Amino acid sequence: MQAGMLRWFVLAVGTLAVASCGHRAPARQPPVFYDDRGDPSEEATALSERELREITVWAAIQTRDPVWLVRVKPSEAGEGRGVVIAHIVPDEMTPRIRVGRAYSVPKSKKRTAIYSPAKYIQISMPDHTFTKELVKPSPSELPFDWPRVYDPNTREESRMSKEEVLAIVDFVHQPSSYKELTASQGASADNMVQEILHSPIFQIERSGSQIEVQLGFMHGLMWGYGVEVTLEYTPIGYKVKTWGSWIS
Repeated sequence: MQAGMLRWFVLAVGTLAVASCGHRAPARQPPVFYDDRGDPSEEATALSERELREITVWAAIQTRDPVWLVRVKPSEAGEGRGVVIAHIVPDEMTPRIRVGRAYSVPKSKKRTAIYSPAKYIQISMPDHTFTKELVKPSPSELPFDWPRVYDPNTREESRMSKEEVLAIVDFVHQPSSYKELTASQGASADNMVQEILHSPIFQIERSGSQIEVQLGFMHGLMWGYGVEVTLEYTPIGYKVKTWGSWIS
């Protein structure tokens, strides 16, 4: 090979190498959580290797950081694949809290479209701490959208602090928080507590001193179920005002 051609060849290979490093790819395919309990079902069928590869390639267009968790929600019969959410590796990690970005993956997966991510937070159970290894979480430790705080007078909203989110989630996950309550709607108090301890956080909102915590699953419009706990923040800490099942 002539010297000029050799220089051109080296330059071309170097250019391709730089181009291929535009996005940091994960070392392995991310784990997949299928609602409601983590494993595939008739409503949330298993992703094929091709589908999972398409999701990670699509996410690489949105961000240079790799996907660490894919969540697949069920779909009605005959409606195809349900909602798929790609959680990007956390931007912040502590033994109890992970913070990062999540993308709702469009069915078309157009490579040229850029989407805005949601902000997620993941809280460990009170008796558990996270490690650096990113594995498929249990339902109770699934990431959820960042909680909001609403001004009761102006209805302006802001993000809740990480410290407050952790305090609320830990209180909700303490069985002693419900010791003076009785269950309604035919369920026992023990069963209600167990459902709370094994369900994912779906949504947290605070307005003034009142806090609404929804646990459970929302699969789509008017398709969800779980437990709702209403808290009140008092000078001596949190107090459960009401609790009960919700369904939509």
